[in-house]
Amino acid sequence: AHRYHDNPKNRLSGTAPFIITSSGHNWDPAVRFVEEVVGEDRLMFAIDYPYANCNQQVAQAAAIELANPKKFYHLNAKKVFKL
Repeated sequence: AHRYHDNPKNRLSGTAPFIITSSGHNWDPAVRFVEEVVGEDRLMFAIDYPYANCNQQVAQAAAIELANPKKFYHLNAKKVFKL
């Protein structure tokens, strides 16, 4: 059976093709835990618009001390969505 990650074009880095988003849960301990366990290349900022307050979510995320904020906010999205 063909698996998605068997195709080199579908690989980001590592062995599993998945991304975890903060999606309305920009809580410092949780986001930093994911960054540490899964890696900064598999973590992206997200908001559950229109269900979440966008200003509040951005403010919460801004307070998180990440290893590489640029990857969290936009570089990983550019890679995933091939922008």
